[in-house]
Amino acid sequence: LGSSLFLYSSGTVVMAVQLLNYYEGGNIGLTAAFTRGWVDTLLVQIIDVIQAMPAIILLVAILSTIGSSLTNIVIVLSFRASFVSARVVRGAALSLAQEPYIDAARAIGCSSARTIVRHLLPNVAPVLFVLMSVSVSQNIITEASLSFLGYGVKAPARNWDDFKGVDVTNKVLVLFTNEPPSTDPKFFEGRALTYYGRWTYKYEEAVRRGARGVIIIH
Repeated sequence: LGSSLFLYSSGTVVMAVQLLNYYEGGNIGLTAAFTRGWVDTLLVQIIDVIQAMPAIILLVAILSTIGSSLTNIVIVLSFRASFVSARVVRGAALSLAQEPYIDAARAIGCSSARTIVRHLLPNVAPVLFVLMSVSVSQNIITEASLSFLGYGVKAPARNWDDFKGVDVTNKVLVLFTNEPPSTDPKFFEGRALTYYGRWTYKYEEAVRRGARGVIIIH
């Protein structure tokens, strides 16, 4: 099942993510490098915070809040990727900002926006294009609609159904390992692990429901 993640990807989604990544990451990185001061410090701190969060956990948390529509998936994937791009663009732009042609542009009265767009951006663009091409494979893997479904268990006899009212067709399921914890021996046999807690059950149930992949959080 996991291999199917590599066999299919929506070209539209990946292209949209890459374009937004280029726009957002480029703007953040160039703004930080050119303005410097407290703006640069603040943006760098935000980048550090976002990159410190585990990517899959961040994506699942956001999608579980705003929903997993196609538009939201594009926004979330580009949001996470843009901060990686912003750091690289900022580093490249910092060195370019010291070049004589930037000083010349300032000397003749070019505005900050014009200097960034006409002089910095064209020289940073190759770096950003290379970074985007490298990130395509990651976006192909994660562009599938992520769906967090708790323990991924459907047990009618125990009055438990994590799949109730949820269509998981072509989605990547994010599930907890094992089964709902309880000390009550009448509820999933207490602390004893039943068939529903096995990873094989979770994969089998996902395949049966047409999911594209499964990520199990241990």
